[in-house]
Amino acid sequence: MANGVNRKIYREPVDIEKITEIIPSSGEGKWTAEEVLRLKVNVPIITQPFMMRFVSEDCDKISEKLVALLHNQFGGNAFVKDE
Repeated sequence: MANGVNRKIYREPVDIEKITEIIPSSGEGKWTAEEVLRLKVNVPIITQPFMMRFVSEDCDKISEKLVALLHNQFGGNAFVKDE
């Protein structure tokens, strides 16, 4: 599935410069990460993506822009466009 998603974002024309690096959140990741921390369980597959959302707000990297596009294709999450 990931290969199909990757192909789709590269096939469709997107002006990467107009996409902000901010990765939006629906809130489920925050709740899950808080619960993992409360239970003192090490689940990096949950906590690391959640933390990347904070990192994405502080930097202007193409990698975060591509992650935002992947989130859009995989989960339908919106990405923010600069006008």
